[in-house]
Amino acid sequence: MGMKARSYHLVGNHSGGGESSRLGRFVIELQLFASNKPDSKMPQKGFELYNSAQNQSLKNQIAELYRPGSTTGDGGTADALRHEIETHSLVRGKSHYTKAKERVAALSKILKNGNLSLSDQKIAKMLIDDLNNALKGWKR
Repeated sequence: MGMKARSYHLVGNHSGGGESSRLGRFVIELQLFASNKPDSKMPQKGFELYNSAQNQSLKNQIAELYRPGSTTGDGGTADALRHEIETHSLVRGKSHYTKAKERVAALSKILKNGNLSLSDQKIAKMLIDDLNNALKGWKR
């Protein structure tokens, strides 16, 4: 996800359930929770969108779009793709075309599920529109 995940290792017998099994599930849940949190290197726009969103699936997509350390434009995938189109050079050695297409599909699926609040719907639609506008400039 681009976020820093904490890794914890359990010591002892992990088979057969009981206390060790519950602890193992807790650690896995803690790892997943930590991996979906923005860190201080996430671009400002992504950080603000992430904190504004309520739905975890939407938050995960925002975290994919605004990776820590990204500095091209607003730090998002759409601006990276626009930069690639304008300069004919890749950002960090990677094309962002496929990623933009994949994020549009993922965000559209989340939007169609109907589990988003009105504010989350607005965020998802804004992200889809931004990505689609960037994709319009792509010529193969």
